[in-house]
Amino acid sequence: MAEEIKILTNNWECAKELEMWKALHMDTLDKEVQRALEILHDPNQKWIDAEQKKRAEGKYQILDRRNMDYARLYNAVKKLILQHEGLVEAIASAYVRWYNNVAYEGEQQKEMMQGQADILNEIFSRIFEIIQPLGLDIKPPKKQNDESK
Repeated sequence: MAEEIKILTNNWECAKELEMWKALHMDTLDKEVQRALEILHDPNQKWIDAEQKKRAEGKYQILDRRNMDYARLYNAVKKLILQHEGLVEAIASAYVRWYNNVAYEGEQQKEMMQGQADILNEIFSRIFEIIQPLGLDIKPPKKQNDESK
């Protein structure tokens, strides 16, 4: 049986790589797009013929569309990094809360007090609220019956 490979995504490292990619590709392309636009709008630009200007306009449009594609990709990845960071924070927070307030030194006891059960319900309710926008086919945790009323 093949060894299972475990990968932990580092949000900071991913964000750093994304910013390096932006500087290398997006910012460079953005400068090319701006320069092409300046040339097209420069009244002193000497065109050999109308065909040369048409080719320059076509090149500008290609560069501009690529620039917009890069921007959409960059923004989507940045949003994904932030979402992942929020999910990791929520899961880590839930684990710490379980470990410190529900479990006994990291071991889940067979019998729980009502306070521990309430904490578990709150943890899983929060997790459900966070993952609900993902559109997964899961049911929410049921509310605990309050027997004191």
